Parts: sequence; C-alpha cells; structure tokens
Amino acid sequence: MKNEKEIKIMLEESQYNELIEEFSPSKQIRNINFYYDDLKKTMISNGRTVRVRTIGEIMYLQLKKHIDQKGNTNISEEFCERIEILPYCINSKTIFNLSGETYPDVYLLGFMVTDRTIYTLNPQVKILLDKNVFLNNLDYEIEIEYTCKNSDLESVINILKKHSINIQNNGRIANKSYRFSEKYYNQKW
Repeated sequence: MKNEKEIKIMLEESQYNELIEEFSPSKQIRNINFYYDDLKKTMISNGRTVRVRTIGEIMYLQLKKHIDQKGNTNISEEFCERIEILPYCINSKTIFNLSGETYPDVYLLGFMVTDRTIYTLNPQVKILLDKNVFLNNLDYEIEIEYTCKNSDLESVINILKKHSINIQNNGRIANKSYRFSEKYYNQKW
C-alpha cells in the first residue's frame, strides 16, 4: 500500500499545451485504465476505484481508496499487484487479498487511454500532465503529486499562475474513474 497526496486541476487544451512546453523535456508514457464497478454501481460512487492499469506490456490490478478531499487536493491509499490477464470480473476474494478489505465482485465497464507527460520538479514534487480519451470524450488535467508540506509548493503555484491557472479557485475535481463512470452510466457518448 502507498499513500498518495495530489492536487488535480482540469485544464483547457491551450493551458495543457502551454504546460507541455513549460515542462519540456519530460518523460512521456501511455497508460490504459480499465475501470470496474459492482452490479449496484456503488464502488466508484463511494470513492473506491478498481482498475487494471497497463503501462506498455505490464498490467497492474489496483484498488484506490479516496480517503480525503479538500478542494482539489486528494489523499488516497493505493493497493497494487502485477497481473498477467485482463479479467472481465474481479471477485471479492481477489480484492480482499489485495487490500485486506471486503468488497463485492466488480465487472469491467470500459477503458480510458491517458497520454501522460511526467516532470519531476524535485524529489518531493512530481507534475503529471494528462490527456485522457474515453467514451467519445477528451479532457486534460494536471496532477501534482507531492510529499512536502502544502506551503512548499510555491514554485509550482507560480508556474501555474504564469499560465492563468489558479489552484485556489478550482474547487473539487472529479477523479478519472468518477468522470468515466458518469459518462458510462449516463450514456452521453
């Protein structure tokens, strides 16, 4: 298990492109997230993400528990293990073995392709610029993963301000799995 602390901000395409230029050179990867939910549609809506993430040829089963959110800052616990086959159903025993908690069986809903640009500002701050494609939808976001105090994010805040991106006025941001499930369940694609 790892704890994750991150700030998420949705971006306009022009802001995304400006930040790609700002943080060049960076590492680029493509990951595909396959999202799952239980038959009662409660896992994602209750802040639990079950997904299989592929990065290149490697697949990981992940359970992400969103445990706190203040504005656009999220704190999560993430459980992860490597798998070999993409399942249609992930049974409750597998989820228990991964997380130590009991959840219902979950079933594959679909997938999201994310082109991710990773820039390491310093050992405590990583900037992730994501271009997400899912269910006939395209969106852009920045995730700032950090292990330092919020007060130590001054350099990142200044870079964002330079591109007219205000962390303080962005409000609560829906995570990828929630945005995916909203689109999926509302069939607006």
